[in-house]
Amino acid sequence: MIIFGMGYSVKSLAQVPWLYDKEIYYWGDIDRHGFAILSRLRSYIAHVKSFLMDEDTLLQHKLSWTVDASAKSEVILESSLTEHERALYIKLCGDELGHSVRLEQEKISYSYVSSLLARLSYTNALLSV
Repeated sequence: MIIFGMGYSVKSLAQVPWLYDKEIYYWGDIDRHGFAILSRLRSYIAHVKSFLMDEDTLLQHKLSWTVDASAKSEVILESSLTEHERALYIKLCGDELGHSVRLEQEKISYSYVSSLLARLSYTNALLSV
């Protein structure tokens, strides 16, 4: 299952018990809030994996970056990001890639999403054999 951008309302997923034994991917914006939401979701469902929320995806879509208007607002981050997610989060917070960088999920090209979904599907098929 892939959860596509529920924003901070991900807390409602904690009330859905059948999710706890499913393989779940969360796809949110690549910005400070997107990682905070992912982290919050993991505080309810720890095994959630991120999808298309990595530095390669961000760099592949540089022409689609926007300015994160809420970049200076306070973000409460749980401690449940992976090493790679946390590294990208720190780069975003420190403006290491540019000023208030944000990549909205809907600006990621369809062909890019399709190719990664196919790869994910293929990998999962191999794991279930």
